[in-house]
Amino acid sequence: SKILCTTCNKPLSHKRKLAIDRHLTSQKHVKRKAKIDGDEALLSSLKRRGKESYERRHAVIYDLTEAFVCADIPLEKLDHPKLREFFNKHVINAGAIPTAGQMRREYLPKITNLHKNKEIN
Repeated sequence: SKILCTTCNKPLSHKRKLAIDRHLTSQKHVKRKAKIDGDEALLSSLKRRGKESYERRHAVIYDLTEAFVCADIPLEKLDHPKLREFFNKHVINAGAIPTAGQMRREYLPKITNLHKNKEIN
């Protein structure tokens, strides 16, 4: 019976602790372990940046929806081809700006509740 080093994908004899200790301190194992740890750190960093980007994008869309609502501009104006053309030309990642229907479903209820709560307090 053998055990498997998942870092190296190599079977090791479990009968002698010395064999396992030698493998764990071998140059091959140490290099692979460092590479895997570096890959995991990179993946973690990418996930963190993705989450931050997601949160920033939603904050911008929320603010845009709130600005249109407070300025009494119908959200349907966001779907106008000329305004979409302007956004695509002058705003980075403007394609991420949702349609009026999506804004009405996802962001408008939050804004309405926020303003109702402000009026109550």
